[in-house]
Amino acid sequence: MYDYKDYWDNGKRDGYYENIYSRVLEYFHKRDNIDKEIVDFGGGSGEFLSYFKIRKALVLDVSTSGLVKAEKRGYSIKKINFEEKIDVASNLADIGFCCEVLEHLRYPNLLLFEASRIIKTGGSFFVSVPNMKPDGVQHVRRYYYNELVQDLDKFGFTIKKRWFMQAFRSKNTLNFKSPFLFFKSILLFFLSMIPSEIMAKMSNICPNRFASFYILEAIRR
Repeated sequence: MYDYKDYWDNGKRDGYYENIYSRVLEYFHKRDNIDKEIVDFGGGSGEFLSYFKIRKALVLDVSTSGLVKAEKRGYSIKKINFEEKIDVASNLADIGFCCEVLEHLRYPNLLLFEASRIIKTGGSFFVSVPNMKPDGVQHVRRYYYNELVQDLDKFGFTIKKRWFMQAFRSKNTLNFKSPFLFFKSILLFFLSMIPSEIMAKMSNICPNRFASFYILEAIRR
């Protein structure tokens, strides 16, 4: 497993979170979250929870440096190994987060199993993964949308809501290094020119091809 000792020492990510999660944040705060027990699976430094304006939560992570920062933010913390049973009581959480974590794990189903045990029946589980090729270092697997939905269903979660971040939004320059790369750069350039409204519909129809991020709210059955 990648050494996450210094993973959370790369500065603030507020702009990054705003770009991806602003719609989820708005949705989250339209509901009653008062006195809810919240667990963030892989919450690192607590910066994601802070962006969501959540003041009280339990952060579970493998990174000591991240957990030190999370504790300074006022969160409860627990260092864990995601490939082992998590020493947290069953039926503890009303709300769980697992954002940009599963793609880092060689055996993500172990975490999903533990999440299904820790989150109460009827509780919400917010999960997100990027749709990108693994680099073999930090990202060790790629999740396709249907695969993610099937894995959640396997462990007792039903999808309630979904958000997709559109792919091909950055402008691409032409690459003349080879005919293949040249053709690919032309294709990416034209895809980047598709109006946002149309690309949003395309990402909903075929998220595996046209979404760069999947974000799901799943309900524990």
